[in-house]
Amino acid sequence: MNDFLYPYGTTELYPNMATVGGLPLDNTAHEYRECSNAGYCDRVEGVCHCFEGFEGSACQRMSCPSFNDLSCNGHGMCSEAEEFAHYQYENVYRLWDGKMLQGCLCDPGYIGAACQLRQCKVGFDPIYQEQTSRRYSNWTFVIASNRPQSSIIGNYSIVFFDQYGQDWMTSAIQYNASCPEITSALEDLPNNVVPRESVRCLRWPSFSSSDSDAPHNILTTPLKGVKYVLSFPSNPGELRQPEFNIFLDGKRPTLTLSGQSDVGTSPGSDLSLSLDIFPDGFSGENLDYFPSLCVGVDFTLEEFSDAGSDVAYVYLTGLTPIEKRLLAQCLGDSDGDLDTFSASGRVMGQNYTWDYGSVTNPHLIRLQDLTQPALTDMCKGDTDSQRPASSLCSFPFDGTPSGFLAPLIYDPNDNLFKVLTRPTRHYDTDTLFTLYSTDGVAQASSLSTKILTNPLRYASRVVFSVNATSSFPGYDGDIACETTTVNVDGVLQCVEKDDIVFVVDPYLTQSAFVSNPSYLNLYKVEKIWQRPSTSHNNNNTSSREIVLDKSIVSAWGVNDEARMYVFSPPSDAFRYVSQCSNRGLCDEHTGLCQCFPGFNSDDCSVQDNSPS
Repeated sequence: MNDFLYPYGTTELYPNMATVGGLPLDNTAHEYRECSNAGYCDRVEGVCHCFEGFEGSACQRMSCPSFNDLSCNGHGMCSEAEEFAHYQYENVYRLWDGKMLQGCLCDPGYIGAACQLRQCKVGFDPIYQEQTSRRYSNWTFVIASNRPQSSIIGNYSIVFFDQYGQDWMTSAIQYNASCPEITSALEDLPNNVVPRESVRCLRWPSFSSSDSDAPHNILTTPLKGVKYVLSFPSNPGELRQPEFNIFLDGKRPTLTLSGQSDVGTSPGSDLSLSLDIFPDGFSGENLDYFPSLCVGVDFTLEEFSDAGSDVAYVYLTGLTPIEKRLLAQCLGDSDGDLDTFSASGRVMGQNYTWDYGSVTNPHLIRLQDLTQPALTDMCKGDTDSQRPASSLCSFPFDGTPSGFLAPLIYDPNDNLFKVLTRPTRHYDTDTLFTLYSTDGVAQASSLSTKILTNPLRYASRVVFSVNATSSFPGYDGDIACETTTVNVDGVLQCVEKDDIVFVVDPYLTQSAFVSNPSYLNLYKVEKIWQRPSTSHNNNNTSSREIVLDKSIVSAWGVNDEARMYVFSPPSDAFRYVSQCSNRGLCDEHTGLCQCFPGFNSDDCSVQDNSPS
């Protein structure tokens, strides 16, 4: 698919097969053949001798590649196509060759067809980080219960995933542990997986999901417990979401509620202990999708709300007339069609065209706080912080804070640039911002399909798509590329595995103002499918499921108007997190970096500024 020569895929052709009577036979493209046409038959022994690359008693499957006479070099697992799909978040592969195609599923840190090559250590590019702030993993951990009469007791561990996807489990951590205890458990992991003195931690020992700045506060029975925000500025790149492990004693849970043995992650159901991990708009990345600083533009943020007209939004204020033109020039195109535009202008001796942005194609921007200390959730905790709280959003720890993402549209009627999220929950009207833009395009998958979250979960990686209009009778909200057609039933952009997406209610209503996140997260689609009706739980959700790589941090129900947007990254996205930090060459036989002159460290991330 998407090949230049065959953009819509290819179709397998095969000669028509028929019986001796001339009747056509169905499903004969892959009929049986002696030794599967991949070997020859020993007529004396009656066994197949397979050609190189094939194996099995009938040569019916491909062999996994080997290196040093070891299948997958001893650093991988020989797996069938069906197994590869299953390992990818239980996806399915149902084609005829599902058990015939085999390949190596390499151990973390190994690559190559036979897992014969090593990966080198990953780091931040030390040159690029001087030009813009870098984003690193920042996770919120919540352990809470919806049963106020119960107390949470016991211990658990955190499963941390490194840059290669390898999992590392901490030692046991007691419920309500202090920040020093949490950071020590993580920094005690072997092989310097989490460097010493690097983890930043804030703790809320009396957390409630009804708090005003909680990601969602609509649960019927509020959750109460402990909350941590942990950031990992010395673990570069996009990392897999960590996990809790509460089964440290076999099948018996070691973290539970006093007086009962049930444990789960579905508050509101019979299982009342909620274990949630999610990003709150600040997560690691390998590529900078927003490299273009809007030079000469800075502004503050304000809220507008009018309950009578059901309108609420955040807008950019403090912009001078010339700054508005500079911003328009910087934003440029929003829909990927350079031949059409909303307006044109001239600034600083240059002509420009630009799109206002729309519900279908909003601009996607990165806002960066110019004040110190930054006032985000990571920096404003006042209890039990580990290492200076005022530095927790910055890298270096006293440097420029990481920016956050937001969709933006311009309203010519009000002459205002309006933000679809609500960062003003944490920033006051005196905070000064600058803006980075992108040539990437955000496209609504469908305005006729709304996105729901599970009403029984505080945070979840699963969302649901449903029909949002009566204009398409019989349509069930399907937006999967495998099973739907673009420009049919209102679908504008289908969604498939590995797409980069975000979810937001774009309509600037009072409900959108409440339900939208403070800070936007970009997600990667790991699975999109229709759950069989026999296993569908009837909780006002759809059987059309979309599994994301990180937990969603807003709550949308059947009365909300959330939409999914597919983000197509710009062609000039810069990879500033890479092997050897872009400042050396990786020796794939040893897995060691060979740094360029002037750079050192095992990942070449340190610039040597000493005189030569």
